[in-house]
Parts: sequence; C-alpha cells; structure tokens
Amino acid sequence: MGVDDQFIWDMLNSRDDVSALETEMVSSLNALQYPFENTAFSEIFVDMVNELVSEDNTSGKSAFPDFEFYFEYEEYGKVKWPTALPTYCMVAYDIRDLQGNLVNRAYSKPRSFAPIEQLATRLLLPKDDGINTYTVSDTGSYTFGFTNGSSISPISQNQQVALENKKILAYKVLTFGLSGILKDLQRFDDNCAQEVVNVFNKTLADLTAENIFSDVQRGDSEGALKIYETLVRNTAGSLLDLIGNCGNATVSALISASLKVLISAVKVAVDVSGFIRDFYFSSLYGQETRYIDKDTGTSVAAIIAPPIDRDEISGDTGDVFTITKQFKHRNTTYSIVDKVGYIESTSQEFIEPAKGLPFIYSNTRDVDISVQNPSDDGLGFKTNDEGLLIMEITLGEEDSEILINNTFEYPVNLEYPIKVEIAVCADDDMTC
Repeated sequence: MGVDDQFIWDMLNSRDDVSALETEMVSSLNALQYPFENTAFSEIFVDMVNELVSEDNTSGKSAFPDFEFYFEYEEYGKVKWPTALPTYCMVAYDIRDLQGNLVNRAYSKPRSFAPIEQLATRLLLPKDDGINTYTVSDTGSYTFGFTNGSSISPISQNQQVALENKKILAYKVLTFGLSGILKDLQRFDDNCAQEVVNVFNKTLADLTAENIFSDVQRGDSEGALKIYETLVRNTAGSLLDLIGNCGNATVSALISASLKVLISAVKVAVDVSGFIRDFYFSSLYGQETRYIDKDTGTSVAAIIAPPIDRDEISGDTGDVFTITKQFKHRNTTYSIVDKVGYIESTSQEFIEPAKGLPFIYSNTRDVDISVQNPSDDGLGFKTNDEGLLIMEITLGEEDSEILINNTFEYPVNLEYPIKVEIAVCADDDMTC
C-alpha cells in the first residue's frame, strides 16, 4: 500500500507551483524550521496531497470477517492453534501450568504486516516463525488461552502483549514515515540507522506512556485516526531531517518523500484504523483448561460422566451381562465478531465424546470379564469413538465386586464399583 515513485514525479513535473514549493522548503530548512510550520509551504503541499489522493484513492472500510477457531489437541500433549487470525493487531497464545507459570507463548501474525527485516530486527519486534504447535513436556493440568493485551479486557491486562502491539503500531508509524526513503535505508551508515531506531523508540515511548486514544470514544475510528496522523506527521518531521543528513537527498527528493509520508498517512487508513479498532478498542481473550497425560497420551477437558448404567447385577451362574459407561467432555470454540467500531471475542462450549480414555478393572472373585477396545498392554480398556466403555460379565458361582478406575491424568479419581450377586434358590424352586 503506497504511492509509486513515478506517479509522484509525474505529478511534480506537471505542476507550475513546484518551484515555489522548493523555494519555501529551502527557506524553512535554512531557518532550521520544520517545513510544515511554514504556511506558504503547507498550503501548496496540502493541495498536492489532495490531488494525489483523489487520483489514486485506495482507501476503504476495514470490514472484519467473522472468524471461528479453537485449540486442537492431539496425543501426548501436542496442541495446535490457528496460523493467523484476521486481526490487524497481534494476538498471543499462552500455555500455562497449574501454578500459572508461562510455559510457552506464540504470537499470531498481524493482518497486513510486512516488516522490513533489517529494520524489524533492530527494533526487536516479535518474531513470527510460522510455528503454530507446541508439545508440553510433563503430565499435568494446563491452561491454554489467547489475548491481545488490551487494557479494556475484563481480565488483567498482559503488559508484555500490550507492549508488543504498541511496537507494531510504532513500527507502522515509522515505516509509513519512511515510505519516501526506504530505498536509501540500505545505504545508511550505522549512525544514521541508529537515528532511525531512536525515532522509533521516541514514537514507542509516546504510545506507551499512556493510552493516546483514551479521550476518544470507543469505536470512533475517525477521531483516533486524527491522533494517529498527528503522530505520523511528528515522526515524519524527524525522518525528513534524516533524509537530508544521511541520504544526501535533493530538495526535490525531500518534497517527494514528504508527499509520500502524508499520502501514506491518508491511504493507510484501512490498515491503521483496523489496528486501532482491534487493539485499543477491542478486548480479545479466552482461556480453557486441559489435563495432559504424557504416559497414556490422553488430553481431556472437564469430563461429563453420568452414572454407570447399572452398578449392581444379580443372576445365576453363567448369566451374561453387558455394562456400558459413557464419557463426554466440554470443549470450547471461540469466535471473533464485528461489533461496529470494535471487535469482540466470544466462547461457546460444546460437548463431544471423550475418545480413547484408558481404564483398568479388577474383580475380587469368580466372574469372567471381556471388554471392547482393550488397551495395548492388555491390562485394561479404553473408551471407543462414542466415548463408551463396554464390558461383558459372565457370572461365576460366588458373589463378587468389580472395580473400574481411570489410569489417565485427571484432578479426581474416576472410580466405578459394580456389585455382583449370585441368586440363591429356595429348596422348592424347580427353576434353579
């Protein structure tokens, strides 16, 4: 998103007032005055900007497409999350242990963000390495969540995530201001490159010291953009000094660069208003708990387990009974939706079968037991694709008790006793 160099120069060559503009710029620079403080310069310049914007208008509405996502859990502690979200701000995906310690953090790549690698490295921007998976190393309970670090979140603001997002906005301001001199950036010596970093740090400090949009009503993108454009102009003023000091630029090049700076401020309204909306005006967050067992490979959320279909059976020797027990667990899906002027994350629980949960069983006396979906080690059995444990019991000659227990990580012990009684016949009962 920007203005082509040739487009700029063609326009400059076609106007009769370019020489007057150059004269005013030289006069301002000789007086150590920022050119935009020169009324004569500003009037000609603004007229040029309006002409360029009207001829090459790429602005538009930053509509947000509703988006749904979820954490995807695989065996042995592996979890996946979306590679990217359709947000202009950065979103952090956090994994924490039971004590709240951060185990892993990854950032989503912001929409419409193409960093200049050399500059991004020097500015220590968060690195997007394209990895959207992580495998926890130990058995235990973990929380998996996401946040944009917004200060309006009902949960405590994550200062580090907020800082990374402010870096992104400061970077956008800087690169828009640099739009006229990017080709010269590679030729800057270390001192000049450090000056660019200093301008970035000043912009970041302005964004970090306080919420610069605190006086703007939530959703008022136009009001926020006016503040943003002022920030761009201030940054552009510092960068224009660098063009002359470090880039050996001509006056015409200075004018071209200045035009591109301000045109960028207008033309990137889609990008920047989207960022302001998605970070400063919006609260994105969600969190869920998962129980990971590295030994059995299971990953389970909160379990829903109605009572076993029968916990007492009575019959004659040789009778066969089928016992079933179903397990389900609560999973969560998240949506990010457009609320006109800001976006909002919502969560919705859904119930699904808890597949592959391992259990063991024991019996005290004389019964024969067979199971569906036995464990690989032959010592127990697992829930099937419908979340069912299925056990077939053949009665022996004595009363007995069967005990079923979970062997996977879960905060409570799942224990299911089944009492088995052999019918006693009266002496005159001819049916026994």
